[in-house]
Amino acid sequence: MMKKIIYLLLFIFSCVLTSYGQGQPYLPHNNYGDQWQRLIVHRSLIIPFQDTVTQSDTTRAGAIVIHRTSRQLYFWNGFSWNLAGGGSTIDTTSLSNRINTKFNNADTPRFQRKADTLVWDATFSDLNNAIATRIPLSDSVYSGGIISSVPIVGDTINSLSVKDWINQAFYASQVPTTSLTVSLGTTSAALQVEYRALTPTSDTTVLLNWTAGRQLATRNITLVKVMGIAPTFTNPAAGSSTSGSESYTVTKNVNITVRDTVTTSDGKTATASATITWLPRRYWGRSSLSAATSGIVTTAAGGGSELNSSKAKSSFSITASGTNYIYYAYPTSLGSLTSIVVGGFESIGAFTLTVVSITNAFGYTQNYNVYTSNNTFASTVSGIITN
Repeated sequence: MMKKIIYLLLFIFSCVLTSYGQGQPYLPHNNYGDQWQRLIVHRSLIIPFQDTVTQSDTTRAGAIVIHRTSRQLYFWNGFSWNLAGGGSTIDTTSLSNRINTKFNNADTPRFQRKADTLVWDATFSDLNNAIATRIPLSDSVYSGGIISSVPIVGDTINSLSVKDWINQAFYASQVPTTSLTVSLGTTSAALQVEYRALTPTSDTTVLLNWTAGRQLATRNITLVKVMGIAPTFTNPAAGSSTSGSESYTVTKNVNITVRDTVTTSDGKTATASATITWLPRRYWGRSSLSAATSGIVTTAAGGGSELNSSKAKSSFSITASGTNYIYYAYPTSLGSLTSIVVGGFESIGAFTLTVVSITNAFGYTQNYNVYTSNNTFASTVSGIITN
């Protein structure tokens, strides 16, 4: 019995030795990733030798063999055998030299369109050359390559060349500048002028004074239009401007807003406007008569006049001399006053209203409400408020 047990143990031990010497086959598994049928292990992974790497006995990418003659490791990429890692040779090329090699290889694309996600179509050489030459453009207007913008995370890159993308991202052009004023005896961005007589003509000519300028990164100005007029001009240098004046006909006593537009070669625009407002004049002063006449009103002795379209006027003063009355006059079309305060006291009952036809310095005639005091004054009257 003991002899049988010894024979049995010897048999089992010999089987174990055999299995270690020949390797163990691994049967296929259904688990994800278990794609091999046979794996030989003898304290480490046993990689098979093969006499030639030109033959293919597998259709599985990733297979590896050792070339029997060269003792170099090869892998199957699905189409052919390729030397893995340069064989026994260690590549000592520096990172900078690797980058330079790629930059100098114009046939090695590194930035390409992929489906609908577009980066850009270019090579490392394109990028290298673009950066090295500071993106010179035939239509460049940038003074010294001034950076006017920077890209941010989330910016969308459209179908652009490397040059155009860098130009768009870092050298975005700026809008032009412009201003507009109107001249009709005086100049102001918002011109106020006194009513004019409508004879012999109802029209009058004004001057529209415009400027068109470029910021440091503004493209060339290609068009200036002032109320439909396209004047000739010299394109200014970056950071400077040009100007001009255009005659324009307007209808007298009719308010109008005039505009200009400046356009650059890349379609950017700037606009400016000015409003011409026609107004009547109102008067205040002293009168030697108890009912001020047209001549007395327009002289405005001891007081003054101003362009305004309201009958209400906040605190003002009139300087009386000797024995004089004081008055306040404005267009009848604005209605009657409801209050005249003098020195803090309601005094409308101490004034008499008359209607006087007044012709201004530009020949325009209209009726005025003239409120003249019933009493005379020998000194300055202050704190007058009308409403």
